[in-house]
Amino acid sequence: MSSIVATVQSVLRVDWATADQGVASAAMDDVRRLRGWLDSVEVAGSRRLAELAAAGSSMFPEQVAANAGRMSLTEASKGFERATTTATVPQLEVALQHGETSGAHVDVLSRAMRQLSPDQR
Repeated sequence: MSSIVATVQSVLRVDWATADQGVASAAMDDVRRLRGWLDSVEVAGSRRLAELAAAGSSMFPEQVAANAGRMSLTEASKGFERATTTATVPQLEVALQHGETSGAHVDVLSRAMRQLSPDQR
């Protein structure tokens, strides 16, 4: 967690009006890592909402996520699909948590996995 805090602080210190190419590039890399980490938090939240719904809660977890995130149901559903994909490929979840990949990359794998038979998966 401290590395995430340090990364956020680093991005906040950037003076975008005067940043040279090296500073801007490094900060944009930090932003990418933070976005991946945030995607992993969304996956964890989606997974937990799905678990609560499966345990008998009378909620529609995707709708809860959509309302909480002020997003469309389609957009909120991505978190749940990412949770399923990362449960299947745990290394991908670790990479997401470390900001080494993004939710968009997980989405690509999710789409590819839908094309495979259960045996191929």
